[in-house]
This record gives sequence, structure tokens and C-alpha cells, in this order.
Amino acid sequence: MPLEEEVAVGDRFRIGTAELVVTQARVPCYKLGLRFGRRDIPKRFLASCRTGYYLAVEVEGEVGAGDQIEALARHPGRVSVAEIMRVYASDRDDLATIERLIALDALPEDWRRYFEKKLTEKIAASIAETIGRRVDYRPVESGGAARAAALIAPLREEDKARRPRAPRPRRNTAAT
Repeated sequence: MPLEEEVAVGDRFRIGTAELVVTQARVPCYKLGLRFGRRDIPKRFLASCRTGYYLAVEVEGEVGAGDQIEALARHPGRVSVAEIMRVYASDRDDLATIERLIALDALPEDWRRYFEKKLTEKIAASIAETIGRRVDYRPVESGGAARAAALIAPLREEDKARRPRAPRPRRNTAAT
């Protein structure tokens, strides 16, 4: 099979008479560390971006030892499995790639939600750093501008509530 740098989520392959599609990257779990007797193995796999990937059967068929692997179609979004793992494991500030992953229809919904949450957190942290106070984030299901607007709107309302009001004129209650 092609390496993670060469294959993208959504790419289609034929092996024998079966047709397969790349669905997502594999994420190593603690069991890998248990198997090798080393707790650092999952982190080392993540750092290598060579974690593997899952395939789904699109068309059932016969597969045998030595069958050739034929690329049938490349997904138009072309985000490699290695790039997904790089952003997932280490380069969490690559907001442009995170935006691409959120928009990638071939990526499973739970992965897109994960990256949506990370992007929203980054936007909230950036706004908080800019204005000097904490911002609560709320995931929004649209583009970056809409997410930013949704984060800023509550701040504007808070600021309106904090503004000092003009003093009311006092009523003269003294008898004249």
C-alpha cells in the first residue's frame, strides 16, 4: 500500500477485483505501548506520522496475495494522511490546514468535529489574548468568519452592559 504521504482520505484503490476507499488515519492507542513494553511507543508513532490508515470496501471482490494495488481516483481535496496526523499530533497551530480538514467531506464527521473544536479554541484564545480577557467558545457549523463573529458577539453585549450610563438628572424634591 502507498505510504501516508502518498495517500489522502477519499482516495480510491483497486486490489484484485475489490475497490477500497481511504477513510481515515489510524491513531495508535496505549495497547501498542503494552505490546512493545514501552509507554512511549504511541507518541513515537504519532511523531513519525506513519500510523497507517483505514480502508472501507466500496465494491466487494476477490483479493489474493501478490495482487497489484491500482489507484483508481484521487480525492479532489487531497489532504494526505500524513498531513492529517501532523496537524493532529504536533502542528496544532496550522489553522489553514485545520480549515481544509473541517471542509473535507471525505473525512469522518467525528474528525471534522475534533478539528472544528480545535480551531474554535484557537480563535477564542486569539481573541482573548487581543482583548486581555478569557473568552468562552461555542462551536459554530460554518466558515471562519462566522465562527469569529459568533465569538465576538457576546463580548460586544458584555461591553455594552459594562459601559457607564449617563447620570440621570435629579428631580428636585425640595419645596420651594
